[in-house]
Amino acid sequence: MITADLLTAIGRVIKPHGVAGEMSILFTVDSPALAVEAAECLIFDIDGIFVPFFPQSVRTRGADSLLVKLEGIDSDTDAAPLCGKTAYALAERLPLPEEEEIDPDNLYAGQLAGFTAYDADTEIGTITDIDDTTENVLFIVENAEGRRILVPVADELIEGIDIDTRKIYFSLPQGILDL
Repeated sequence: MITADLLTAIGRVIKPHGVAGEMSILFTVDSPALAVEAAECLIFDIDGIFVPFFPQSVRTRGADSLLVKLEGIDSDTDAAPLCGKTAYALAERLPLPEEEEIDPDNLYAGQLAGFTAYDADTEIGTITDIDDTTENVLFIVENAEGRRILVPVADELIEGIDIDTRKIYFSLPQGILDL
């Protein structure tokens, strides 16, 4: 069984592309095509269950996007339910290139995508992306039910980061998880 702690978020499905089931996927990794090849499958949360889908074809579409056709997804109607969903890969299959290794003394918010977020000792979800479109940068955390939780990127809220286990611990103000 595939569980969240084995996964790393590597992108998000943007939209179907054409009518044959191909999808435009925006990736958060530097080499999307290499990541998909190394991962061997893309994993999506379907009704609370992590389901692997195997790429049938992959084409480049810009620096951060790929057009991906998955086995069993044969039309734009089949692809539509995956729109907006986070694409995951098994973390063990995604070796970090040397230039992407995380320096614990010099972290950037974007490097924490894929980390499991905790408030005290309670898991709140996985950081899937960073929203830097506003003055206050936010972590986008997706919980097991697929709900998006916005957590401010602020040093005073971060209790600790364990790079080896890919976990980040927050001390969040009461009520922030209910927003």
